[in-house]
Amino acid sequence: MAVYACKELMYTVEEALNILRNPDLSKAIKIPPVNPRPGQVFLFSYAECADKKEDWRADQYLWIHQGVRRWPKKNPKLLKMYHQVKSENGAGNFFRYSYRLLKVDSTLVLIQYLGKVPDIQMQIHGNRKKNLGKFHIRSPPSVLLSMKKEQGKPIQIFQKLCSEGNKTSVMLPRDVQQVRNAKKAQKRKNQAILDDLNSAEEHSFLLDDFVWLYSLLPEVVVMAGHREMCKIFEDLASQTNDIPVLMSYDTTFKLGDYYISTLVFLHGFFKESPIVPLAFMLHKAKKELNHWLFFIMILRHCPKLCTERIVIASHEETAIQSIDQVFPTAKRVICWNHIRQHINVWVTEQGGSMDEIEFYMTSVADLLWSDSKECFEEKLREQQGKWSQPFVQYFQSNLLNSIVQYAGAWVLKEYLVSEPGNGIMTNISESFNVVLKRLVEWQEMPMETLVISLYYLQNYYIRELLRGQCHLGNYHLREEFMSYAKLLEDVTFPEMYCNPEVILDIARGQTELRFAKI
Repeated sequence: MAVYACKELMYTVEEALNILRNPDLSKAIKIPPVNPRPGQVFLFSYAECADKKEDWRADQYLWIHQGVRRWPKKNPKLLKMYHQVKSENGAGNFFRYSYRLLKVDSTLVLIQYLGKVPDIQMQIHGNRKKNLGKFHIRSPPSVLLSMKKEQGKPIQIFQKLCSEGNKTSVMLPRDVQQVRNAKKAQKRKNQAILDDLNSAEEHSFLLDDFVWLYSLLPEVVVMAGHREMCKIFEDLASQTNDIPVLMSYDTTFKLGDYYISTLVFLHGFFKESPIVPLAFMLHKAKKELNHWLFFIMILRHCPKLCTERIVIASHEETAIQSIDQVFPTAKRVICWNHIRQHINVWVTEQGGSMDEIEFYMTSVADLLWSDSKECFEEKLREQQGKWSQPFVQYFQSNLLNSIVQYAGAWVLKEYLVSEPGNGIMTNISESFNVVLKRLVEWQEMPMETLVISLYYLQNYYIRELLRGQCHLGNYHLREEFMSYAKLLEDVTFPEMYCNPEVILDIARGQTELRFAKI
């Protein structure tokens, strides 16, 4: 077991950053440290296998999680986790500190142990009801994953994993019972997915055909959207005024075992310019095929997406090609905040200071404001003389084509989507993402609960938009769109409706799922 260093004092942020940015990979370990001692430091690498990302935790001690911090507080670059050893009398005087780089594709974890090892290190697992005299030895997550992936009887899987290569004991299954338990857990998880899908199918009929598609193989995918919202979008896209329809597609975050991707649009009929969800996709992987199929399904419900006034903002790499294929007449743009974030990440990776980040952001912002491509090229020649050679290469490889084709001010003005004084600074998805994050609160929830919550959330938007057309509520028609006003008696409002606070209660499981008309 190769010790990277010995240090009796906790690493400073600068020291940890320096090691992770300039590591001596010859001292890195690929298996977890076993029973490490105070003062020892290890550099764990999972570059060869992403499944081993969390294996470093299996160091044969039981730990109490004491929190996570991002350092420095302003413009954090480092994720630091704090653990305190669990002893017979509670928390012991032995500590583990782990460090990872933020916002970079790093496969290294720096681990430092400080304090005093407790006299009794071996503990009994808290969930054990039998064999109470047997000590618990934690297996690395990758070993548990291997047990779940293998096919066959538990004894066969145990023998196969034990016979593969020259593995150390910590990388082997504990016994046949552990393999049996792992297979049972995987079976329960698969059954839960099936139950979720069956519920989604049932809900597609109960919720006005809200669910368009649900699939189990080759992976779980659910696509959903209210048909009434599609009609509202079609009315907007059919308007005779020569204004663009600005849309945005974004994969917000991973919730449990799946991602949530949302296509939203800015409703230009109203003075408040509300950002409205058109359709949702729940999916287990960011694959181009999923995005392509999602757009095909949306196009079936919203044919007006194939008009030249549609402008779609997206920076999802796996979705860009699908957008261009399915919506060939639509214009695609990139928001300026995404470019700023891209620069921030790159300069941070290179060890740049806050002043350097601000310098390059300001320099590129000046390029974005160019009135024409010719003006941009002239400014670029001037700015490149002030840049470092690595940044010149980075800009040419990662940003140049994106700015020229999708983000320059002259492009945005041509598409009529530039905000006075701002260009397109923010992705319109960001405001809806705030709503979505409040809804899910970063917690895992059954798929059926999320589907129900999204249904009620979209119904809420539909109701408010229709109320706005009837001169009610918080949305007010612009003067040029008064012809789209409606009489209250001519409007059919969603029957299954509840206010935002009740939607939050449904998502949190604090009230029953509602199927009755409200």
